[in-house]
Amino acid sequence: MTRAALVYGVRAAWARRRRLLPLVGLLAVGIGIVAATTGIASRADSAARETAERDGAGRIVEVENVQATGGAASRLTTATLDRIRAIDGVREVLPTSEVPLGLKTDEIPGVLMTATTLQTSRPPMIEPAGDPPALKRGQVLLPDSAQGSSLRGVIGSEQEFETQRATAAGEGEGQGYPLRIAGTYDPTYQVDGRDVAYLSLADTERLAADVNGMNVEQFRREVGFDSAQVVATDAAAVQRILGAMQGLGFAATTLTQRYSELPTVLTLARVLGSALGVLLVIVIGAAAATQTALSVRSRWNEIGVLRAVGYGRRDTMLAFAIEAVLATVAGVVLGILLCLPLSLALVRVLGDTADEAYLTGSSLPTPGPVALFAVLTLVAGCVGALFAARRAARLDPSTVLRAP
Repeated sequence: MTRAALVYGVRAAWARRRRLLPLVGLLAVGIGIVAATTGIASRADSAARETAERDGAGRIVEVENVQATGGAASRLTTATLDRIRAIDGVREVLPTSEVPLGLKTDEIPGVLMTATTLQTSRPPMIEPAGDPPALKRGQVLLPDSAQGSSLRGVIGSEQEFETQRATAAGEGEGQGYPLRIAGTYDPTYQVDGRDVAYLSLADTERLAADVNGMNVEQFRREVGFDSAQVVATDAAAVQRILGAMQGLGFAATTLTQRYSELPTVLTLARVLGSALGVLLVIVIGAAAATQTALSVRSRWNEIGVLRAVGYGRRDTMLAFAIEAVLATVAGVVLGILLCLPLSLALVRVLGDTADEAYLTGSSLPTPGPVALFAVLTLVAGCVGALFAARRAARLDPSTVLRAP
């Protein structure tokens, strides 16, 4: 008889499908929004952890030129870098600066990039395959595409890049700087920012010196680099290095801290998504119970006939609960499908914030939170429907058949 009850319930649900559409719509929209926000927040956290592990962030300390952050006491000059190298536990110091770099050819209408030095992190290569090449003076590593232009076609060629040179206080002029393109990397790599070109340290400091209107030796001695990564001999030496850096007047942080500090908007989205998810599960259970209860009240004679022809309490309960259960299943499936485009739209809307959270334009939500919320929603709908359907199972057939 259980099979007959299932068949009857499915056919009854199909016949009443229009009345179930509001419940299905509520489920689909609610699951889509909650799954997208929690799934993308989880994806960002996972991406940050993977990047930190890949780059060995636990033993890398980042320090910035104090002048660049509002101070004036300390700069990353040659003398300061030597003092940092002398700190116990420091294995290597990798300074760098950021300078503008433009590229324009007959095929490329114009791309403005930020040139910097490749430090401890390693972007995934497009061409040549494998690890990034060791850049020599006069070579540059470009993103495979930037600002709508493909840069793969210039690999191996020497191009005249556009840079700036200061001529007086607040004044400057453009100049050409020839570089040979050594390869291209995956442009979804955003650890150092968007549209970054990697140069050798010699080229980086030469261009930074030009931006400041001085020669390289003056730049090293008077201005200093924008930032530096300090590589510790092991993770145990990091705290000692941080203390020594603070003693020198620098605000230093570990690379792990940078990776773990996700943008506030994503953290807020995860918290609000979880709260909304709990509320939605409660609403779904109540909606399924209400839907089933209304169905029971409007079909007294039908219940009496089913009980009279031999349907037991379990079969009657199953036949009437199946409507809300099927509506819940349909809403869950549609919600999961809806969360995929919503996730991609969320990443696009976040823009630079998504880049800082190591998300790309093709990022989809982590399956774990999506599946967990879908299962909880399904359970809530089924429990609510079965709870309300118990009333139909307990009705006496003689009583309901005499009802008007």
